[in-house]
Amino acid sequence: MHHHHDIKVSGKVTHIFGHRLVVATSKDKILAAIGPEAAARLNLKIDDQVEIEGEQKPAEIKVLRISVNGGPAVDTHDGPKHKDHHEHHEFSAEAARRIAEKEGFKIVGELTANKKHYEAIAEHDGARHEIHVHRDHIMKKHKLR
Repeated sequence: MHHHHDIKVSGKVTHIFGHRLVVATSKDKILAAIGPEAAARLNLKIDDQVEIEGEQKPAEIKVLRISVNGGPAVDTHDGPKHKDHHEHHEFSAEAARRIAEKEGFKIVGELTANKKHYEAIAEHDGARHEIHVHRDHIMKKHKLR
């Protein structure tokens, strides 16, 4: 059984460590984890005013939504795993095939679904490769001898 306490706080960013930030509220300073994806997208700076919503964990707040300097609240998308079902439906064998073809690969045979990616044998410039097309649309290839 999981307990999560929804919490909403606002304050000023005083420190940034990768995808974690220290927010000085009117009462104290709190550690908030926004996740690497949101950190890259939001480009937060010291002294930004933020309003965060998330789950209170023992050591920090896991941020699910954040508003910066009075702007609209945005999802951090690094929220709890049960919230990202939709992402798995959007990533199909057909999507993986399109990604591979865009990279110049012709799939030979079937794409095999894996937990984090699709695998296939594909041809590129006359050579055969084992390719893995990941959910984040990054493709890794290994040349077959």
